[in-house]
Amino acid sequence: MALILLLALSIAEFFIMLYLDAYQESLSFIEAAVLDAIVLSLLLTPVVYMSEIRPVLSMANALREDERNMLISHHVFECSSEMLIVFDDGWCSSFYNSASKNKFACDGMITFETIVSDEQQAEKIKVWLYTNDHWTGQLDLLDCTGLVLHSHSSITKIANLDSDGVKYALIAADITDAIQTQNNLDFLTKFDPVTTLQNSFSFEQRVLKQLSSVKNGRFCVAVIRIENLKSIFSMHGDPATNKLICSISHELEDLVDSDQLARLSKDEFGLIMLNYFDEDALHFTLNKVVEIVETERLVGGVRVLPRCDIGCCCATEVKDGESIISCAFVALDHGKRAGARIEFYDSQIKHAEIQKAVFRNELRDAVRQMDFDIVFQPQVDINNNTLTGVEALLRWNNNGENVSPAIFVSELEQSGAIYDVGMWVLRQCCKKGKRWFDEGTVPFSIAVNVSALQLMNENFRRDVMEVLATTHFPPSLLELEFTESSMVADPVAAEQVMSDLGSLGVKIAIDDFGTGYSSLSYLKKFKTLDKLKIDKSFVDSLNDGEGESVITDAIIGLAKSLHLKAIAEGVEGDHQVAYLKSHGCDQLQGYLISKPIKEDELLEFAKGYANKLHSVAANV
Repeated sequence: MALILLLALSIAEFFIMLYLDAYQESLSFIEAAVLDAIVLSLLLTPVVYMSEIRPVLSMANALREDERNMLISHHVFECSSEMLIVFDDGWCSSFYNSASKNKFACDGMITFETIVSDEQQAEKIKVWLYTNDHWTGQLDLLDCTGLVLHSHSSITKIANLDSDGVKYALIAADITDAIQTQNNLDFLTKFDPVTTLQNSFSFEQRVLKQLSSVKNGRFCVAVIRIENLKSIFSMHGDPATNKLICSISHELEDLVDSDQLARLSKDEFGLIMLNYFDEDALHFTLNKVVEIVETERLVGGVRVLPRCDIGCCCATEVKDGESIISCAFVALDHGKRAGARIEFYDSQIKHAEIQKAVFRNELRDAVRQMDFDIVFQPQVDINNNTLTGVEALLRWNNNGENVSPAIFVSELEQSGAIYDVGMWVLRQCCKKGKRWFDEGTVPFSIAVNVSALQLMNENFRRDVMEVLATTHFPPSLLELEFTESSMVADPVAAEQVMSDLGSLGVKIAIDDFGTGYSSLSYLKKFKTLDKLKIDKSFVDSLNDGEGESVITDAIIGLAKSLHLKAIAEGVEGDHQVAYLKSHGCDQLQGYLISKPIKEDELLEFAKGYANKLHSVAANV
């Protein structure tokens, strides 16, 4: 810019000089002097600019930059979400930003003492800053409405800033929401969010604490389970079920102190009972609990009746190292199996549970080694008395004792091992059947029971096909028996599995037909059935009452109308055979024919089977 200005002045001077040369003779003395002054000033302008004007302009630019920075700083100060306050040496505000004004400037003035909720903490901070330059920590502040704000704050002492003396700059970040979130998390670790009762963790801690301080032994823990809460939930959903739980918990709190009560899970409560007078007082409290829980209530516009079971354990029954809560749960489960509404833990229950644990371990070992036996019960044609098939039945001999299938099969289902055991039975039967077939034994079908857990397993269809493929057992000689309950649990999936297996030639039978409440309504959904098995309970009662005979007749008639075979199991008397044959039953199975027998006995039975029903048939 300076070079351009100098060049312009030089050009102007050149033209003026030309002008002077041309007109100097006609100018007066005064005019000539003025022109000389002008020329001289023009010549001196660059020098003046360089020495005086440029420094002044530079200073002005610097002032403008400082002003711009100050404006930026002021904007940041005002727009900050953190609360910024500068106090003078009397701890009164010199100035503050908008965030502080909105919270604390009730009357235009902010003082340190009025905004700090803890007066002692405020004094300690002042004392600290008397000898130190900086303080930081959590500071609880009071806003204009008296609401406490939790903050993370820092205060810096600013000395020798001006003649006004020392100043203190407070920067406070509001952490109220963060602390509230943490408090909520802490609450959830100790309390149930629905009922605000203690949760299982807090209950266990309280039990341990109070158990250690009990001197008179009058300490009892009860666990209360609402047995039908899951069905209530499935019908009415979460909100309505939560209202039910809250209603029950509030009434229980009226009976006992809230610190004695806990919600252990969705359908379980825990209760501590201290210093009861005697067992009668204990039973009185527990019966009141039952009365409260089993009060009819309105849920989702529908009246429901919750049902509960209670397991209790007193401190006197607990040995060192045992959990009194666990023992209460043991009593609860034992009482449920025994049909007792309120059950107390004692030495007999303890012994039974020990035996059960031993039983489970032995069964687990048996599953690991597949240490089971398979026996076969023959099935015969009621009209021509020929052997048509056998039903494979699982047996377990545990240390010389034959364990009832009703016991160990139920345990296999509960443990989930029933699938592996069931597939082992199927494979063994197919292997044996293929060997019998190859040896020239008269071909007959082998019926294998299938549990609901097997049917619902996504791999069941594939695994059955794999067994048939690897054993080369004819699918037409395999019969799978499903119970009604297993089929109606998911009829669409069951029908798909049965359809796929039926397409291979596998026969499908419904076991214990007539014992399910929805037999007839679901039967029409299954298109691939081959056989209905009449339950033994109907066969046993054929001559005891007309009602049972009507049911048996209906099942046989239904089978005929659907072109299915009807087989009666549990046949033990000639009169039963006569009745079943006269009413059109197709096959028989039971002790009259043969008890369940081992493989070698079965082969002899098949070879030497005689017309055991000939005399009966002749009289029909």
